[in-house]
Amino acid sequence: MDILQETVAVYERLRKKRYRIIVDTGEDFTFTFQPANYHHLAGFQHLTDFRNISSPKSKDRFYGSVKRQQLQTEYIQRSSSYHEIEERLHTFGYLEDILAEGEEKIIVEYDRSKLSSEIEAKYYLYKRVGSVFEGNVKYHILFIGSMNERFFPATYIVEHSNIYMRDQNLHDCRIIHEEK
Repeated sequence: MDILQETVAVYERLRKKRYRIIVDTGEDFTFTFQPANYHHLAGFQHLTDFRNISSPKSKDRFYGSVKRQQLQTEYIQRSSSYHEIEERLHTFGYLEDILAEGEEKIIVEYDRSKLSSEIEAKYYLYKRVGSVFEGNVKYHILFIGSMNERFFPATYIVEHSNIYMRDQNLHDCRIIHEEK
């Protein structure tokens, strides 16, 4: 299956649910995945040599075109910046693992002033894969933004260091899947 169609399959499963996060601080919020969120989660903003992809007129319509297979992996692989999103696309399924239902999950209260990052978010959830001892650890991170007391999936990254973990406030949380 084409990698873009694999990401769409994952995204469609994510879109079927509302995610409720209950943080040990007492904060309780929900969010859903909307068609417009796909563009940034998959990293298409980094393909700046393809302006129609990096800055589409409508992110909703962009998602629809990927879903209808009007955009193919072979085309985006021609971008000189494809290497910046390749790993993100190939590990897109980790979003489902990160958001798996359960107790005793870790959520991070994100303070971007503690590192040089342009990512704007209130929290993030992550999944660590690999071994620190073997030197192949990766952090798959879903950043959760907040605007006007509404939460949304802001971006997804794959990080090969613990830079996003340093000096951040970690909290326990519970993730509940609700019907939309």
